[in-house]
Amino acid sequence: MKEVRNALFDEMYVEDVLDNGLEVVVFHKPLYQTSACLFATPFGSFDCTQVDEDGCLIEYPMGVAHFLEHKLFESVDGDVMSQFAKLGASVNAFTSYDETSYFFTTVDGIEEPLNLLLDFVQSLEICEESVEKEKGIIQEERSLYEQDASSRMSLELYRLMYQNHPLCEDIVGTKESIDAIDVTVLKDAYERNYHPARMRLICVTPYDPSYVIELVRKNQSMKKFGPYKKVTRVVKDGGMRECVFTKLDLNLCEKRLGVGFKQEVVDESSYDRLKRDWCMKMCLDAYFTSVHKAYQSWLDEGLITPYFSVEEVYEEDYAHLLFMDEVEDVEGFKQFVVTRLEDCVKQGIQEDVLEQLKKRALGNFLTMFHSMETLASVVCRTKCRGISLFEEFDLVASLTVECCNQVLRDVCIEDCVVVEIV
Repeated sequence: MKEVRNALFDEMYVEDVLDNGLEVVVFHKPLYQTSACLFATPFGSFDCTQVDEDGCLIEYPMGVAHFLEHKLFESVDGDVMSQFAKLGASVNAFTSYDETSYFFTTVDGIEEPLNLLLDFVQSLEICEESVEKEKGIIQEERSLYEQDASSRMSLELYRLMYQNHPLCEDIVGTKESIDAIDVTVLKDAYERNYHPARMRLICVTPYDPSYVIELVRKNQSMKKFGPYKKVTRVVKDGGMRECVFTKLDLNLCEKRLGVGFKQEVVDESSYDRLKRDWCMKMCLDAYFTSVHKAYQSWLDEGLITPYFSVEEVYEEDYAHLLFMDEVEDVEGFKQFVVTRLEDCVKQGIQEDVLEQLKKRALGNFLTMFHSMETLASVVCRTKCRGISLFEEFDLVASLTVECCNQVLRDVCIEDCVVVEIV
C-alpha cells in the first residue's frame, strides 16, 4: 500500500494493486458520514475498434459499452438497484467516451454494498431474449437524446469537425449498431474489457483505508479470473467535412447556436496535454467569461445571453473549442466569437488575470472535496490519464503567462463550423 498526501489541501489517499491486477484507491474522509465507491473500466464508446496484444483487430458495433452497462444491472438474484436500496445505498452507472463506471453512495456500513458492487459488475448473466428486449429500451433512450437540444448541438458540431470518428455518433450507438449487438458480442467485449487488471476501484469514505482494501482483497480472493490479455483503443479521424454549416429543426422555443474550431492533435505526454488544456481554459475564461470587464456590456447589447458557454477539449484522439448560446443572430454570434478569439490569440493573458483564475480553479478543487461522488469520479478520471489528482493541483498552481501564451500560438481559427437549432 502506498499513502499519498497533499499538504495544501490537507487530504490523503491510499492506493494498492491486488494480486489479480485490480487497482484500488481509497480517499480517506474521516470527518464525513457518506461513502462513495466507483468501479470503472476504460471501456467507452470510443472502444468500438481495439487491437489485442497479438496485433489482431477487434471491432464492435457502436454503443456496445453502453449496452453492457445496461445488462450488468440484471442478476439472477433480482434487480440490482433493489438490492442496493435494501442496504440503504443508492447505485447508478454511466458510460462516457472512454470509460464505463458503476458507483454507489451510502451513509451506512460500506462492507455489504461494496461487495455487491464488485459482485454484480464482475458477473455477466445474459441470454438472447433479454438482449433483444433491451434493444427496444436503448432505442427509446437514443430517440430521447436525438431530441435533446444540448446533446444534439454537441453531436452536430462534432459531425462537422470530424469524419469516421466515434465522436460523430452518440454514446448509445446508432439504430443499426444497437440492432447488431447480440449475446456473442457482449460476452466478447465483457471478457476483454472487464478483467480486474484493466479496472479501477475508487472509494471515498470515512472508513480506514486498510480496512477497505482488505474487504476488497477478501472479495477478490474468492473469484477466479483468466490471464489478462491487453487490448488498446484504435481511433482514426478522416479530417473535417466540406460542409461547415448545419441547421436543424427540433421545434424549440429558443434558437440554439454553436460555433466550433477543430484543433490539431499534438503527440505529447498526458501531463503536457492536460497542461495545454488548462492553459487554454485560463485564456478562454479571461476573454469569454465574467472575468472580462466588457462581459456585462455583451449581455446588455444582446451579443450573448446568460446561457453562453465555452469549452476547450484536448485529448489524445481529438481537440476542439466550442462556443454555444441561445441568441438569434447567427452571423453576429459567429463574428463575436471569432473576433474575441482572435484578440485572445494576439494579446494573450495578463499576469493579474491568470492569478485570479488560478485561485478560482483551486477554490473549485477545494469545493470538490465536499462531494464524495464527484471526488470519486474525478480521482478515477485523473487516474485514467495516468496523472494523480494532487499532480493536477500542482500543475494548475504552476501555470505561467508564458506557457499559456505559448499554447495560444498553436490555436487554429480558420477551420470554423456552425450549427443552428431552431
